[in-house]
Amino acid sequence: MKYHVMVLSLLSAGLIGSTSAAAQTACSAAQVSAQEAGCPAAGACVITKSFTLPSDCTFDFGSRSVTMTPTARFTVGSNSLMLMAGSLTIQPRLGPSIDARGSGATAPTNSGGSVTITTSGAVTLQKSGAVRAAIDVSANLQAGSITITSGDTVTVNGALSASQLVPGGSGGNITIAAAKDVISASGSSIDATGGVTSINGGGDITIDAGGKLDFGDIIDVTGSNAGNIDLSSGGDFISRGIRGNGNGDGGDGATVTVEAGGAVQILAPILLRGSDSNATAGGGGGTLGIDALGGSFVMNAAVFAEGAGPDGDGGEVDFTSTGDFTLANGIALSVSSNGDCGSGGTICIEASLSAFLNGNTSADGGISGGCIDIASHSDMSISGSITSKGFFAAGQGGDINIEAGLEAFGGLTISGTLNVGGGPCGIDGCGDAGSIELAACALNVTNAAMLFARAPGSGGTLQFTAREQATINGTVNALGEGSGGADGGSVIIFPDGKPPVVKANAIAPVALLQSMPRCTAAGQADCLVPCPTCGNGVIEFPEVCDGGNAANCDGCSHFCQIETCGPNIVCSAACDPLLGCGLISGCTPTPTITPTFTVTRTGTATQTLRPSATGTPTATVPAIATLTITPTTTIVPSASSTLTATSTPLPPTATKTPTATTTITATTIPSATNTATKTVTVTATSTASPTASISPTVAAAKCVGDCHGDGEVTVDELLSMVNIALGSAPVSGCLAGDGNGDGEITIDEILSAVNAALNGCPMTS
Repeated sequence: MKYHVMVLSLLSAGLIGSTSAAAQTACSAAQVSAQEAGCPAAGACVITKSFTLPSDCTFDFGSRSVTMTPTARFTVGSNSLMLMAGSLTIQPRLGPSIDARGSGATAPTNSGGSVTITTSGAVTLQKSGAVRAAIDVSANLQAGSITITSGDTVTVNGALSASQLVPGGSGGNITIAAAKDVISASGSSIDATGGVTSINGGGDITIDAGGKLDFGDIIDVTGSNAGNIDLSSGGDFISRGIRGNGNGDGGDGATVTVEAGGAVQILAPILLRGSDSNATAGGGGGTLGIDALGGSFVMNAAVFAEGAGPDGDGGEVDFTSTGDFTLANGIALSVSSNGDCGSGGTICIEASLSAFLNGNTSADGGISGGCIDIASHSDMSISGSITSKGFFAAGQGGDINIEAGLEAFGGLTISGTLNVGGGPCGIDGCGDAGSIELAACALNVTNAAMLFARAPGSGGTLQFTAREQATINGTVNALGEGSGGADGGSVIIFPDGKPPVVKANAIAPVALLQSMPRCTAAGQADCLVPCPTCGNGVIEFPEVCDGGNAANCDGCSHFCQIETCGPNIVCSAACDPLLGCGLISGCTPTPTITPTFTVTRTGTATQTLRPSATGTPTATVPAIATLTITPTTTIVPSASSTLTATSTPLPPTATKTPTATTTITATTIPSATNTATKTVTVTATSTASPTASISPTVAAAKCVGDCHGDGEVTVDELLSMVNIALGSAPVSGCLAGDGNGDGEITIDEILSAVNAALNGCPMTS
C-alpha cells in the first residue's frame, strides 16, 4: 500500500530508525560510550542507537561535541534528562530524537518529562524537507519542560514541543538562553499549547538571546487560556508569526513581551485573540509589548489582540522604538472587541524619531471604544485609519491622542481617517462620540483627511494644538446627530502671531480659536513651548545646546539636547549617527542635567506623555566544567523629555464603562546554575469552566492528521496514522486522522495528512 511505500522510503533515506532494533538502556555518558562505537570516552561523540532512560539521568559529555544521527533516540518518558556537552547537533528524524512525552493514561506517565541541555558551544536542530529533529515533552495531562542554555548560537530548524496531546492537556515550558543568536528556519516550530478543556491552558515560552532573535516560523502558546511568551535579544528581533489565542470557554489571549536591543520587524501575523467558544462569556484580547531599543520598528504584518463576543474586552498593545515606527500600508493593528457588550482596548506607540501610520489601527468596542495614544519625537504622517468607536446601541466613542515633535521641529500630517463616533440609538439611549487631540509643531490636516467625533447622541470634542502653524483643509465633524443630542466642539490652540489656516466650512460646528504666548524658559505656565531650530548655532529655548549642525555624536544631539545614553551618563564613543547615544558601549559616567519641559494651559484636563522606554536585556550562560561563559548585553536608550499638557475644557465627553480585568499568572523559575541537577518550578494559575463539547470530526475537518491539534502535521503524527491503519493502535490515538469520522483511517486520509505535512495546515485564528 502507499503508506507502506512512504515509510519504507523514509527508512531507506535514513530518516527513521528501524523499529525492530532493541533500545539500549543508559543513564550516563559513560554508559552511552560503552555501547556506541562512534562515541569513545574522549573526543567527538556520534550517537546512532536508541536509548531508554530508566530514571532521572545526567549525561555529562564535558566539552565534547555530540551528534545524534537520524537513527538515534533518547526515550525519557516522564523522567528527566540533563545533557551537558561542548556542542549538540540533532539530525532530522521521523519522530522525536528526544522523546519525553507523557502519553500514559494515569500518573506519572500522563505528564511530560524534563529535558535540560547545557553547552559551551552551539545547539542545532536540523531538518530535511518535512522531516525535522524534535525534542518533545508533550503530554495528555501536563506537558513537561525543555531548557536549553548555550554559550554560542541556538538554531531550531526542527521542533521544540511542550504541548497537549489531548484536549484536556495543558502546555508546558520552553526556555532558551543563548550567548549569541537564536534563529530558526521556515518549517520550524516552538510550541507550548494547551487543549480547549485544559485546566492550565497554554504554557510559557522564554527566550533570551545575546545576539539577534530571528524566528523563521510560528511560535504558539494557544490554550483554553493562552500562555505567556517572553522574548529578549541583544540585537535585532524578527518575527514570522506568533500565536496565543484563547480557545476554551471565555479564554483570554496570551501575554507577549519583547525587548530587542536592535531593530524590530514583524513579518507575519501576531494573533492574541480571546475565545468566542462560550455564547455567554467572551475571552479578552491578549497583551503585547515590544520595545525596539536600538533601531527602527517596522510592522509588515497584522497584530490582533481582540476580545471575543459577547463581552470580551480588547487587549493592550505597547510599542516603543528608538528609531522610526512604521505601520505598513493596509496592515491592521487591532485591540477591538468583537462583542456587543465588550470595550475596546488600549494602544500606546512612541517613536524616538518619526512615525508613519499607513495601516488601519482600531480600538472599537460594542459598549465603548478604547484609548489610542501615539507620539513621535520628530515627524509623523497618518495616511491610514485610526478608529475608537462604540458600535453597539448606546455605545460610547473612545479617545485618540496623537502628538508629533516632542523634541524636534516635528510636523504632523494627516491624510487618513480618525473616528471616535458613538453607536446607534437603542433602549438605553443613543451613543455619544469620544475625543480627538492632535498636537505638533506644524499641524497639517489635508484635504483628504476626515476627522469624525459625531454620533447619534452627542458629538465629541476635538483639540488641535500647533506650536507653530496649523493648517486644516480636511473634513472635521463633531455634530450630534440625534434629536436630543448636543453638538460637540473643536478648539484650535496656536501661538501668538500665527493664526491657523482653515478652509471654509471644514469644521462643524465652527471651531473656537485660542492663541497663547511662547514660553521663554522652563516651568512657565499658560504658554506654548517653542519648536527648536536646531543647527543654527544659537541656543534658543527649549534647546540646551546647539553645535550648528543638527547632528548626533558630538555631545549635542540632533534635538539640541545634551547627548546621554542613560541618566547622568555622557556618551563619549560608539555613538550611532542616526539614533544618537543609544548604544551603551563607550559611555562614561559623568553628571549632567536632563531638562524637563512643561507646558501648562488653562483648564483641568491633564495628559502626560510617556518618556522613551528603557531596558537592560541580559543573557547569562552558567559555568560548564572548568569553562565559565557570562555574556552580558546591556542596552540603555537616550534620555527623554517629559511633556505634560493641560487642556481647555470643551463640551463634556461621554463616560466610559470601565474595562473588566482578567489576571492570569504563570511563573517559571529556572535554576541559575546547571550542575548535576537542575530544578525548574512551574506555578500556573488560571480559571476555566471546561463545559464545551468537542467533536473530533470538527478538528479533523480543519486539518486531517493534526493529532495534537497544534495547527500542523508532523511525521510523528503520520506514523501514528499508519499504525492505526495497520490495526496496531486504536483510532483514539489520532482522532484528527479520521477525517470522515467513520472510526478508521484509510489510505486517502493518510494521503491528505501527507499533503498537510508538506504544504502546511490552513492557519486558524
